[in-house]
Amino acid sequence: MVPASPLLDRLEAGLGLASLRQRLLAQDAANAETPGYRPLDAVAVADPAAPGGFRAMVVASAAAMRADGSGVDPDQEVVAMTENALWYQAMASQAAAELARFRTAVTEGRQ
Repeated sequence: MVPASPLLDRLEAGLGLASLRQRLLAQDAANAETPGYRPLDAVAVADPAAPGGFRAMVVASAAAMRADGSGVDPDQEVVAMTENALWYQAMASQAAAELARFRTAVTEGRQ
């Protein structure tokens, strides 16, 4: 199948990455008091064969452990979750705009 839009492919992959990252950040926050827990994050890795040109990879943080044995900084997790939510919202808005352009083209501007 020929992709409808390379931009939509990238946005779909980006939304998937942001969704995975949000789940991991929430998991980190939930384990903030667990001794020995290392925070996890998702990063984009270039992969020309993947839809959107990249794939998500889960990585463990190399952050120093706190005095109580956890590697999670709750304040940092909240900031990361907020930033990630803003990225997700921006990509979703861009995808909606791209789909609206397709809809306009298909209907020739008729409502």
